[in-house]
Amino acid sequence: MRHGYSNPGPVQAIIVKYNPPTNHRGSGVTAKAQAGSIRVAWDYEIDDYSNCWMAAMALAKKVGWDANPSSWRGGRLPDGSCAFVFAD
Repeated sequence: MRHGYSNPGPVQAIIVKYNPPTNHRGSGVTAKAQAGSIRVAWDYEIDDYSNCWMAAMALAKKVGWDANPSSWRGGRLPDGSCAFVFAD
């Protein structure tokens, strides 16, 4: 038990950065945490923050964390990337 919580969830932030298109690959976002990373193709039907959110949840699911969106909080960093933390 840590800090009075019985299930603190992951104690790692997820950082998501935009990847511009190259000659071999389209635009996308990469979500990274100490536990792993994942690259997700850009979805032009949604806005940039939603693309970051989707990548963060894909990484949470991949590494076996709670991928329930209501359990996470996120925001923009000064460099334009996004950060997400488990907050449930």
